Amino acid sequence: MNWLLENWISLLALTISIGALIFTYKQSLLASKEAHQHIKPVLKTYFDKPIEKNPIFVIANEGNIPIVSVSVGNRTFAFDKKEEKIAIAAESSKVFSPGAIFRESLKPTEHEDMELLKINPRDDLITIYEFRIKYFREKDMKEYERKEYFFIDGSNTVSHTDFLNNKYYRLIMSEVINYKFPEKKKTPGSLREFIEATTDKE
Repeated sequence: MNWLLENWISLLALTISIGALIFTYKQSLLASKEAHQHIKPVLKTYFDKPIEKNPIFVIANEGNIPIVSVSVGNRTFAFDKKEEKIAIAAESSKVFSPGAIFRESLKPTEHEDMELLKINPRDDLITIYEFRIKYFREKDMKEYERKEYFFIDGSNTVSHTDFLNNKYYRLIMSEVINYKFPEKKKTPGSLREFIEATTDKE
């Protein structure tokens, strides 16, 4: 009788242990699945200004999941230090417009680049490149959106963070945020004239 009781207790303890292991395993699988569902896409950006070529803006999927409906619109501003105002501006904000990026899908390790307007460096001019980025996580179409800025002050390329202490920063950002582009489909002739006047002839 004692033998049966002792073995029954051992069997019960073993059953409970196995049940606990199965429960733990299922919880682990569930947690892993939920974690995977909430993985955020990682879209990195890079800005390069070669000496002899036009600036290049690059987006790269450096995460582990696909990104879909990736679009990047670009606005370029030239701020005149003497006049303390934006001298000229250009916009390519619509998908499929020149200078804009659109990718139906950007898989991990894939990238896309965009060539930008080149404006000759001048001591009295600060060029501002604004990028409006929008993309979606493939699994549930969760939307992500952000803006990024790069500045060229004279011949120096400066990131947004490093430009925060520039004496013109607040004025420039106020001008950029409040700038109203004319409601025209075609680029005004003044922009072409300005670019030609400040761009090296090939």
